[in-house]
Amino acid sequence: MSLSKSPKYPKGIDARKKIFEVSIQLINSKGYDDTTIKDICKAANIGTGTFYHYFKSKQDILIEYVKNESQDIVDLYHTLPKESYYQILLSLLEYQLDYIDLKGREFVKNVFAIELLNNISILAFDKYSAYNLVLECLTKGQEKGEFSTAHNAKFMADVIVGSILGFTQTWIKYMDASIKETYFDEVKQLIDMFLDKQ
Repeated sequence: MSLSKSPKYPKGIDARKKIFEVSIQLINSKGYDDTTIKDICKAANIGTGTFYHYFKSKQDILIEYVKNESQDIVDLYHTLPKESYYQILLSLLEYQLDYIDLKGREFVKNVFAIELLNNISILAFDKYSAYNLVLECLTKGQEKGEFSTAHNAKFMADVIVGSILGFTQTWIKYMDASIKETYFDEVKQLIDMFLDKQ
C-alpha cells in the first residue's frame, strides 16, 4: 500500500518530486520538528491543497526518504565480494552505524517516534532491508561453514538486528559519542558468538 497518492500525469510527477525535494532540504537544514507544512509549501511555491494532494503528512515524506535511502545498503551488498559472509556482515554493520551517525540523533529519533506513534512498519523486521541482508549473510555463511548451525539463521538475524535497534534507542537517549564508536565492538562481539568455532 502506497503511503502517498500516485500522480497520474508527468506534471504531477514533477510537482510531487519538487515537494519531496524541498521538504528534505528543509528537514535537513531546520530539523524535522521545526519544519512545518507551511514552510514546505512556501519554499515549493505551492498551496497546502497541492501538498495534501500528493502527501498525507510531513511524516509520509520522512518515511519515503528513509525507504529510498535504504536502497543504498542493498546496492552496497551487491558490490561486496562474496568470499566471506562474515566480512560482508561487518561491512553492512559499519555502513548502518555510519548512516545513523550521519543522519544524527534528532533525525533518527523522529523516524523511531513516527514508527511507534503511528504503527508504521518502516523498521519492522520483515520490511527492513538491512534485516533481509543480515539474514541472507547468515544463511549463506552457514552454508559455507562460517557461521554455526547451532541456531537457525532467522534467530541469529533477529538477535543481531534487534540488538542494533535496541542500541540505537539507547544511543538516542543516553549516549554522547557516535553510535559507531559506542556500539560497533559490541555488535561485532555478538556476531563473533555465532561463528563456527570448529
